[in-house]
Amino acid sequence: MKALLKQHGVIFILLSMLTGLMGAFVNPLMSLFIVEGLRAPPMYLGVYVVAVTIMG
Repeated sequence: MKALLKQHGVIFILLSMLTGLMGAFVNPLMSLFIVEGLRAPPMYLGVYVVAVTIMG
């Protein structure tokens, strides 16, 4: 039983690390895409950053 719980703990930590790394790579690129790709006004970038912060 302890081995099963230990295995779940390792999987949880690994998935948490991967999720954090994914967010660290995607969030700056998404901001760049909003500004460069969509040619959105700066207010939309502010709305995006606030929304991502609140959801996080």
